[in-house]
Amino acid sequence: MNLREKLTAFILTLQDAFIAVVPFFLFTSILNLAYSLINYLGIEISPLFRLKLEGIIKAFQAFTSIAAVISISYFLAQRFRISQIMAVSLAVLVFITHAVLEAPGQAIVLPYGFAPETLFLPIISTILLKLLYPRISLKIPVWGSHYRVYRLFEYLPSLFVAYGGALSLFYLLAWPVERILNWLKPLGQELPGIVLLSVRALLVDAFWFIGLHGERMVNSIFGKGILFQKLLPDLTYGEFNRLFVSIGGAGAGFGLLLALLFLVRRGYLETITKISVPFVEFNINTLIIYAVVVLNRFLLPPFLVVPLINIGLSYLFLEVYRPVFTDFYVVWSTPVFIDAYLKSGGDLTVVGFQISLIVIDAMIYGYFLSLYLKSADALSAAQLLEKNLSVSQELVSEEGIKAFQAQKELIEAQARLQRVVESLKEENLTLYYQPVVDARTGKIKKLEALIRYREGDRIVGPQFLEVIEKAGLTPIIDVWVSRKVKEQLKEWRLYGIEPELSVNLHPDTLKSWDALSRILENLRGWKVTFEVVEKSFLYPQARENLEKLRKEGFKVALDDFGVGYSSLEVLVNFPFELLKIDKSLVDRVTDERGYRVCASITSLCHSLGIEVVAEGVEREEELNALRKIGVDMIQGFYFYRPMPAERVTRLIREV
Repeated sequence: MNLREKLTAFILTLQDAFIAVVPFFLFTSILNLAYSLINYLGIEISPLFRLKLEGIIKAFQAFTSIAAVISISYFLAQRFRISQIMAVSLAVLVFITHAVLEAPGQAIVLPYGFAPETLFLPIISTILLKLLYPRISLKIPVWGSHYRVYRLFEYLPSLFVAYGGALSLFYLLAWPVERILNWLKPLGQELPGIVLLSVRALLVDAFWFIGLHGERMVNSIFGKGILFQKLLPDLTYGEFNRLFVSIGGAGAGFGLLLALLFLVRRGYLETITKISVPFVEFNINTLIIYAVVVLNRFLLPPFLVVPLINIGLSYLFLEVYRPVFTDFYVVWSTPVFIDAYLKSGGDLTVVGFQISLIVIDAMIYGYFLSLYLKSADALSAAQLLEKNLSVSQELVSEEGIKAFQAQKELIEAQARLQRVVESLKEENLTLYYQPVVDARTGKIKKLEALIRYREGDRIVGPQFLEVIEKAGLTPIIDVWVSRKVKEQLKEWRLYGIEPELSVNLHPDTLKSWDALSRILENLRGWKVTFEVVEKSFLYPQARENLEKLRKEGFKVALDDFGVGYSSLEVLVNFPFELLKIDKSLVDRVTDERGYRVCASITSLCHSLGIEVVAEGVEREEELNALRKIGVDMIQGFYFYRPMPAERVTRLIREV
């Protein structure tokens, strides 16, 4: 993996970590929303209840920082393949130590959400733990049922070294940053108010984009003074910002919400969008930021630029229209539209201008959001593929649908996946069937179902499978195949034909009991053999699921034996009914060495009670050699090419 790929994978890991803490932000946002409604509607509550509610909100806000530290260290440890427990423990210890060192002798005050220390401390500590383990360990012999306990002890030396190293490195990096911030503060005071507000807005959104609390970060640079200065009589820069710039929250959240409502029609984004509606109305768009915006390169341009456009248009509007504002103070939680109405004394032109800004923002966001949605992550690709192939319910594997590797590496591959998925409609896919014949008599014994693709007037092989496989979407294809096979078997039964049929199962399908159970539902009661490749046996779940297939009465065949690193261990550990010698060996059967290898495989299988099929037989010399060896069945162009179901029907009825 090159540097670009590593960086992309790292960023996507952080995105996973940000999304994982959305429930905490949702809960704190609900409490904030309830508190804002109480204040806005003037609901009378007892001082004691108000005090407790404020305390609960502050406690939850503080806890979000711990949740963030845990989430980042957990996902990074998962990415680095080190102990998640040790990585989380280390990150929390380092974070709490930093909080104590920042305020010695005082009560610990934790920041809300993703502050600099919340983001960087778990990253630094987890990377150090990855680098130090297992270079520094106790070298304890690992054995027996206590393996996990010993493994945790193995981490202790690297844990202690990483603890000190993470704190030291963080403060070493923080020192020059603090000097730069101290140098910038006086510069900010010299800028004109509207320019300083623009710089503030740009920096606030830039910090939010990388997952840091924008307002808190910028306040540490410029302070809050500009927010309380007057732009117009009875209108401060802070009120101007809330009314016309960050409408609905950082990055002009209301425009983003509107674009999401119009464009998103499925998945978790639709759910997050609907949940966010009341929050954004009260200028709380934390959910959308962490679920959609953070580290999303598609939304970076509008997230930074839209607030600046709002500043320019709004400043021009005030210069031209010159509205008169009241002394009503616009607090951050005043609902959108109501804030403009109250501050302008009921001037509907001001409210209308605010609405027009939101529409403009939504149109800009809509363009970039459509690019993001078209990039097709693994989930949306899976949903589109299911829809195209009429597979009614979403499949969820044991590990979840794999994130498409190209999404983590190259956007060009994402576009390729999108093109492939869009082309895979049910009318473009079909099944062909290749007869497998008795090696001695040449009579048809069974059929193998093979996927074919209609490309204009041509029928071609499934070249798309490589892209689909990398995206982890093969279970959807396999479910579709099982459904089409069932339909064809039912049709053949009407003609009095009930052939034995082979169906290929991908390793990803074998790992997913969800997918496999639907395939069983389609094929239960039919004479079907499932063909699997040796790679399937790398996964314990696949082995368990194959046992379930056999208990259901299905036969299992080992396909492509002889390709790659074929191992005799598979024959020892799993009772196959059938083994298929790959074409790469069959092509050499007329050579002395190839003949001896194929003969040895056949003899071994027969001694284990396993039937042998030779694949890819094209020449008479190959057939004669294979008959001499004693293989049971032949599959290849010498007898039959793959053919459509109608031709199979005629062929079998004529025999």
